[in-house]
Amino acid sequence: MKKGDLFPIASSYSVLRNDPNYRVQYTGEFRFPKILEFFISGAIPEGFQASHNMCVAYHIGKLVKVKIETIVTVVEVVPHYEDSQRSEGQLEGQIEDREKEN
Repeated sequence: MKKGDLFPIASSYSVLRNDPNYRVQYTGEFRFPKILEFFISGAIPEGFQASHNMCVAYHIGKLVKVKIETIVTVVEVVPHYEDSQRSEGQLEGQIEDREKEN
């Protein structure tokens, strides 16, 4: 885990648990969480909100709002696919020419 990593909010610990626009961001601190402060815990890390001052040290987080975007980047044009499309088009043209002749 490194400073700045984002984690989902634990399913049973906050009213924000079902809102995909909120995450808990790791601050780099490891200490006892204070009341209402977010901390990160679990084998599959999630953000929790402390209901009281805690006496066990955890990784501290802060609540952040995120914007989720999907980015699509063309990496490579696959030449065989274009060739197969072109040959199909040529084949259709040949069939039309034969129909006209008959």
